[in-house]
Amino acid sequence: MDVYKDVIVNFLITKGVEFIVALLIVFLGFKISNYIIKILEKLLKKSKCDETIANFLIPFSKMALKVLVLISAITYLGVETTSFVAVIGGASFAIGLAFQGSLSNFAGGVLLLVLKPFKVGDYITVSGISGSVKSISIFYTHLATPDNKVEIIPNSIVSNSSLTNFSANDTRRIDLTIGVDYDTDIKLLKNTIKEIIESNEKILSEPSYFIGLSEFADSSLNFSIKFWVKTSDYWDVYYKTNENINEKFNEVGISFPYPHMDVNIIGNNQ
Repeated sequence: MDVYKDVIVNFLITKGVEFIVALLIVFLGFKISNYIIKILEKLLKKSKCDETIANFLIPFSKMALKVLVLISAITYLGVETTSFVAVIGGASFAIGLAFQGSLSNFAGGVLLLVLKPFKVGDYITVSGISGSVKSISIFYTHLATPDNKVEIIPNSIVSNSSLTNFSANDTRRIDLTIGVDYDTDIKLLKNTIKEIIESNEKILSEPSYFIGLSEFADSSLNFSIKFWVKTSDYWDVYYKTNENINEKFNEVGISFPYPHMDVNIIGNNQ
């Protein structure tokens, strides 16, 4: 026990002050880092920086600053920088092998930040999952689904998968298919649909709408209806137009077909 006590006493005498200073460097360094991050957040808000970039840049900067503080403290204790770098390099290689998935997610996050296939608030479909982008962090992309679930997708999957961005353009086209009876008056049908479209202020006049017979089905004539709306109005107009078509068709006497079967019974003449 006396030997250990002597070692501890000698350490405190020779390195105690340096060790305490190193701890102060870490403590003050972390405080200053947090202060710098707060300033960075304010600057990004004032500059109206893209929220996607801000959500990625802030946590990355926080991590980088704290790593620099730790390196400074270790260097102050007398650990040679070259040796320390060698150790870090070896450790990084080992950690890289163990966390290949996380590193690929980080690389995917950088690609998403640079290429900007979408931004926070966009509605996208990726890897079979649809939702509004809530945030893009260092490793994961968070989507809010229409039924208020949160889907967390690794950035490596997002950056390497086919992706559909429904919010990328200001306008979208709505495509409807309406089936009617074969004896329907086509002129009446077209005029009725024109009236529905032209009475809705949210449907754009340019590009112009289209109404055409697209298919002779087994029990119906199928008409294609195409018109353009603002992206933000898509679902509201989609559902409202279907409701209006049903209401107006009933008023003018246009019938929707339904599956039916004629059964003929052949009597026994014996």
